[in-house]
Amino acid sequence: MIVYTLPDPTSCEQYIRDHVSTDLSESAVWKTFPSGEFYVRLLRVEKKVVIVGRTWGSADNLWRTLLLVHTAKQNGAEHIILVLPYFAYSRQDRQRLEGEPFSGALLAQLFASSGARQIISIDLHSKRIQDASPIPLASISFVEELASVFKKEPNIPQDVTVVAPDKGAKDHSDTFASLLQEDKKCVWIEKERDPHTGKVQYRAFHGADHNGSAVLLDDMLDTGGTIQESVRVLRQRGFQDISLCITHPIFSGDAADRIRALGFSHIFVSDTIPLSQSVAALPGIHVISAGQVLVNAISRYLHM
Repeated sequence: MIVYTLPDPTSCEQYIRDHVSTDLSESAVWKTFPSGEFYVRLLRVEKKVVIVGRTWGSADNLWRTLLLVHTAKQNGAEHIILVLPYFAYSRQDRQRLEGEPFSGALLAQLFASSGARQIISIDLHSKRIQDASPIPLASISFVEELASVFKKEPNIPQDVTVVAPDKGAKDHSDTFASLLQEDKKCVWIEKERDPHTGKVQYRAFHGADHNGSAVLLDDMLDTGGTIQESVRVLRQRGFQDISLCITHPIFSGDAADRIRALGFSHIFVSDTIPLSQSVAALPGIHVISAGQVLVNAISRYLHM
């Protein structure tokens, strides 16, 4: 089995290559022309290959991924499994205002047109993108890994209140709660986001909270506005000890400073996106590898 990655693979990408590939010798040669255009040459191509791509950060990552998929297809690969630990544009999952794009669906269509037969990602933000994708798009849950590490962390009360910062996070938060304690349910915060400014405003609190400890769970953290508003609501309700569990640590702009100021006891994130220095330096941060979860998923799909 050949696994292709982009240049300078992250720890998560390298883990996948090391544990899926049967040949760890160099499989692709990359270079950049003086004009800024990218070049890739595949040294070996099999009928079935795995490509670990990127959609975070610079748009160059997305273009390199498309180029790699297309090159494999043009050189004889018949079944290409594309692994995207983080699927960008997934919040652009519908047209809220007239004239807006459905960018998440476009991304899936581009990968399919380039030659991918299957996409595997973790905690995709919206099922609408799966429904719109022309090829199978699997969203692998990271909740079990988050819950497993969270339970083992000392100094976290057993009877912690699990909180979803909005209705979209409720299903994952309920699963997380049940993994901490059978039949346990989360509480959730109803919010309203201005479609023009993006500002988040609290509307209602749903569910019965208990004790003064809480853990907020969400699939991603971008600017931190939703989490900031959720913490404000929880502090007003008497919660003093609050932890945070996030699958995709985007942390745009000054998000790290905003999260630092909120005073979380513990912060748990995956490595689907590499952490900046400011995020890695946050007090109480724990990084959980997503590599094994993705390796397990790849193995299942390779044998289907």
